[in-house]
Amino acid sequence: MSSVLIPKEQQTAYQRWEMSAFTEDLKQASRTKMPAENASVTAKKPTAVKQSDNELGHYLVKARQDGFELGKKEGLEVGINQAKSLMTEHTQTLQQMTQAFGHSIQHSNDEISNHLLSLALDIAKAMLKTNIDANPTVVIPVIQDALKQLPYIQHPALLMLNPADLEVVKAHLGSELAADGWVLRENTNIERGGCLIETGANQIDASNNMRWKRICEALGKNDTWQLA
Repeated sequence: MSSVLIPKEQQTAYQRWEMSAFTEDLKQASRTKMPAENASVTAKKPTAVKQSDNELGHYLVKARQDGFELGKKEGLEVGINQAKSLMTEHTQTLQQMTQAFGHSIQHSNDEISNHLLSLALDIAKAMLKTNIDANPTVVIPVIQDALKQLPYIQHPALLMLNPADLEVVKAHLGSELAADGWVLRENTNIERGGCLIETGANQIDASNNMRWKRICEALGKNDTWQLA
C-alpha cells in the first residue's frame, strides 16, 4: 500500500484526540437517535394497548358468560329444591284436608245414621201403640213369649195385666192358664199390651216399656217407650 504525503501548507490545524471526545460523540449520537426510537415505541403502544383491551374484553365476556351459566345452574337447582319443598308442603296439606274431609263425612254419616235410626224407632213405637189400641189381642203373643222364658213354674204363679187386657186373656188363655195354676190379677200401672209375671223363683217384666228398652239396647240407642 503506497502512502500519500500531504504538503504542509495544505495540512489543517488538529487537536489532540482524547477518550472524552469519543464519549461525547456517542452521547450526541444517542440523543440524535432517541427521538426516532421513542417515536417507534410510541407508535407501537396503541397496538399493544388495543390488543390488551381486546384480551380484557374477551376475558370479561367469558367471565360474564361463565357467571351467567353458573348462576343459571345454581338458580335452577334452588328453584327445583324450592318446588320440591312446596310440593311436599302442598301434598301434606292436601292429605290433611282429605283426612279431615273423610272424618267429616264419617261424622256426618254417623249423625245421619243415628237420626235415621231414631226416626225409625219413633215410627215403630207409634205403630206399636196404634196396633195395641186397635187390636186388643196383641197382648196374647206377649204373654206366651214371657211364659216360654220360665225354666219351670213354681207356685204361687201370678200374671198381672192391665184391666182392659184381663178379659181378653181370660177369653183366649183362661183355661190353659188355670190348668197350670196361674192366678190372673189386674194392675193399673201396667200399660195395655204388656204384663208382669211373678213366681216363687222368677220374675219377668214384659211391660211395653221394658220390652222397648231391650230393643233399643240391642240397637245401641237410648230411647224411652213414651212418645215425645
